[in-house]
Amino acid sequence: MNFTSSAGSDASAAHPLDMLAQDHRGTLEVLEEVEKESTAFAENRPLRMEVLQRALHHCDTYEEQVHHRKEEALFVALEAAGLDPVSGPTAVLRAEHAKNARWRERLRKAMEANDRLRMQAAIIGFIDEQRQHILKENQIVFPLARKLLSDDTFRSLRQSFALADARYEAEQAAVRKRAE
Repeated sequence: MNFTSSAGSDASAAHPLDMLAQDHRGTLEVLEEVEKESTAFAENRPLRMEVLQRALHHCDTYEEQVHHRKEEALFVALEAAGLDPVSGPTAVLRAEHAKNARWRERLRKAMEANDRLRMQAAIIGFIDEQRQHILKENQIVFPLARKLLSDDTFRSLRQSFALADARYEAEQAAVRKRAE
């Protein structure tokens, strides 16, 4: 499973919304792998738990520690441009981030209990929620940001995103080196 993030691209030249969209493509690849593995339920075969563990790791590390922070910077910029932080789209997306974390926790607990029925329900819920969430960001929030935000704001976001990705890549390299 090859997880793609914007860190693997030339982040210094990319538009920040393209960087976020690249992150989304990486997450969709993760979801596809989990969905493929979930056929084990219908085929009544054992799950390869490592696939699920890698997906959870990706979500817990890159998504939570980097991607959501980048999105939060975008949300703050959108709110500064006039979006309502209480009832607008950024509020909805923040709530969905929390909901997706709860789906991952349900999956983690079902895996610990080796409860196939709960795992299946958690996988279905997790995949469905994540795909819907990404669709909202890609098709609603990103076009809205292109209309509302200035070039200066995008330049600032691009620098912030590139720094976040570089910091994450350095941390992951250090983790890999310690594991050797």
